[in-house]
Amino acid sequence: MAVRLDDQPIAEDAFPLDATGEVLATLETVNALVLGGDFWVNVDGQFQPVYASWHYDGPDPFESIELARRTVDEPWVSEEWYVSFVWR
Repeated sequence: MAVRLDDQPIAEDAFPLDATGEVLATLETVNALVLGGDFWVNVDGQFQPVYASWHYDGPDPFESIELARRTVDEPWVSEEWYVSFVWR
């Protein structure tokens, strides 16, 4: 399900958009605060940043997850993209 972004200078995993519902549901069960995320595209086997991201500055885990859900559902987000989440 997740892909390791080892070809980037970061230690992150990215998820296909069709898996984000499950990922965010899991984060919700552990009361995680989603601080933001980044979108990625697979170009010939190399993951490249799309340079579209979002962040959440509040204290409410539920609100942060709802923002993540709304963001990945935006009409400008391509179904072919992947997403990585920053959470605590």
